[in-house]
Amino acid sequence: MPVVKDITVSPDKIVAVADVIEEQAKALERKIIEHVDALSFTPPAGDIVSQEAAEAWNTVVSSGEHSYRNRVLAYVYGLHSLADQLRAAGRRYLTDDEDNAATVRDAGGS
Repeated sequence: MPVVKDITVSPDKIVAVADVIEEQAKALERKIIEHVDALSFTPPAGDIVSQEAAEAWNTVVSSGEHSYRNRVLAYVYGLHSLADQLRAAGRRYLTDDEDNAATVRDAGGS
């Protein structure tokens, strides 16, 4: 059976992790926006096969509701959300630590 150990949480470390995640999410988002047009292409010829193939490719890769582009952007938005959640957790831990310290002081501790 696994042994349960205490985990020390440092609010400033949580915020630092959130900052790194946010920075990387922004960098990825910039790259996607910068290169999104390169994901689509026009039909190489005027025939129906070329036109249909290009349309299908563009739908799957870059323009469809469930396209790879939109999936990657959803991942980026998830990273932004994770960073926000971590910052909120850091604030909660800081508040809890301050409340616990005040309780100990009020109880006659050091």
